[in-house]
Amino acid sequence: MTFFEYLYFRMFKAYEAKNDSPYLRTFMYVTLVKFILTAVAFVYLKGILIKTEVIKDINKQETVILLSIAGLFILVSTYLWYSRKHIDYYESKFERFELLNKRVKVWILIVFPFLFFFGGLFLYVVLFGGQILGEPTKGLLN
Repeated sequence: MTFFEYLYFRMFKAYEAKNDSPYLRTFMYVTLVKFILTAVAFVYLKGILIKTEVIKDINKQETVILLSIAGLFILVSTYLWYSRKHIDYYESKFERFELLNKRVKVWILIVFPFLFFFGGLFLYVVLFGGQILGEPTKGLLN
C-alpha cells in the first residue's frame, strides 16, 4: 500500500460524498501534497549541499527553475499514476483496511501536509540556522 494511493482514495471518497468534482479536487490535492513534500526535501538537500560545500549557493532564479521543473514532473506523474486509474481499483485495494479508514479521519489528511511543511521548515532553521520569530538562530550544524 502506498501513501499517495491511499491519500488519493480517501480524498476521492470525501469529495464524492460532498458531490464536489472528486476527480479534479483529488488530483489537485495529491499534487499539492507531493509538491510540499518535494519543496521541503529540496530545502534540506540545498542546506546539506551548501553545508558540505558541494555547491556554494543557489540563487533564487535557479531555485524557481528547479521547483518549476519538479512541479511539472509532479503534475504529469500524478495524472499518469493516480488519476488515470478508475476508483474501483482503489476501492478493491483498500476495502480490507476498514480499521485504518475509521481511525484516519479526513481532517488529519488535510492538516498533514501543512504540519509537515511548517514543521520541516522549523526543523531546518533549528539545524542550519536562520530566524525564528525575528530572532537569529545559529543552528545546531553551524
